[in-house]
Amino acid sequence: REIHLSPGTALGIKIVRSNGQPAAILIRTPKGFAVCAHFNLRAMEGHGMAVVMFKGVKSIQQALQAKVVSLTRQARALGIKEGMTVREALKRMM
Repeated sequence: REIHLSPGTALGIKIVRSNGQPAAILIRTPKGFAVCAHFNLRAMEGHGMAVVMFKGVKSIQQALQAKVVSLTRQARALGIKEGMTVREALKRMM
């Protein structure tokens, strides 16, 4: 689903298991991604991607309010820090 942020629009993707429970959440911006803990942050960093990670959410809306718990050096170069909300991190990746 589209996520409208003040500098642009991101795309939120929620992958659901056959039992209806969320398996993974990813939010894409022009400069990077916000992902749940099911993704391999080190691999993404190795590919030069700006990525922030969040944990413990079941919806895209909850992900926007979650705190960044880990990030790649490419995301850090955009001014993103641990403890920042995912929404704020996404704005910096527009």
